[in-house]
Amino acid sequence: NGGLGTNTLTGGVGNDIFRFTTTGHVDTITDFNVANDTIELENSVFTALNTLGVLPPDQFRIGAQAADANDFIIYNSTTGVLIYDANGNGAGAAVQIAKIGSGLALTNADIVV
Repeated sequence: NGGLGTNTLTGGVGNDIFRFTTTGHVDTITDFNVANDTIELENSVFTALNTLGVLPPDQFRIGAQAADANDFIIYNSTTGVLIYDANGNGAGAAVQIAKIGSGLALTNADIVV
């Protein structure tokens, strides 16, 4: 957890949890590893995420933007940016959460609420 502001986060070797408890700043994770690491999103901040535990698969999408109403977390594998969209493909802007690296085999199982 980098706290307030824009941060560069490095977990190092082993299992790491990168916790996000604010929006409005885009942190960079320098060494996210889908085999070992986890992204944790605070549901009191990311309020569309109302299921605690592993992010449900229907709330996760790989692409540039949400495709349906419940695509709340989007990973752009080309740019490496993780995005939160509180209303999926509805009106309203999505916000970038973090830059985690491009081309990762990221899945919903890498994200917990």
